[in-house]
Amino acid sequence: MVSEKDNVRGKVSFSFDTSTGVRIYESAFDNEAPEEFRNYVVFDYFRKTMLSDYLRKTDMMSMLNGVEYRVPFLDEDLTSFALSIPFDQKSGIRETKTILRSIHKDLYPPQTSKGAKKGFTIPLDKALSKEEYSIIKENLLARQSLSLEYVKKEYVEFLFRMLEGRAGAEQEISRAGVYQRILMLYSLNLWNGGQ
Repeated sequence: MVSEKDNVRGKVSFSFDTSTGVRIYESAFDNEAPEEFRNYVVFDYFRKTMLSDYLRKTDMMSMLNGVEYRVPFLDEDLTSFALSIPFDQKSGIRETKTILRSIHKDLYPPQTSKGAKKGFTIPLDKALSKEEYSIIKENLLARQSLSLEYVKKEYVEFLFRMLEGRAGAEQEISRAGVYQRILMLYSLNLWNGGQ
């Protein structure tokens, strides 16, 4: 039930059964799923990526820094309206965000309206000093590491091999994905009182 990207050499990376949580999560949205498949794509992205990734991260970081964070574009009425717009008016095979790009092209240069989507990542291998990098690696691979209670050690070692460019043919996760996974595990350890 977990992503194939989170497996190492065909073996599951987690030391617990994830299927129960996934089933509960999926059943929470059963009564809201749209009938048409193409509308389901947008709905699925909204409920999975927005809720479990983007909003979780902003919520964690704002709480950590004592900031009351607001997300005005997720106003309930605006979101309901956006989800009611037919899929083909919002996206096509060759272009996504059709409405936003249309508005944007009237205000900004074409290269920014037609540019590829880029995410924001923290390049751990460039942003950290060697000492800081070593501290994070030692923390995550330590025997008493909280993260190793939930994720197999082989998987954590695999993430560091990828970050260090030593993964070879087994490289399956984007660099941004590796950064995210390492930071999440390190945050878990720090939250638990790890040094």
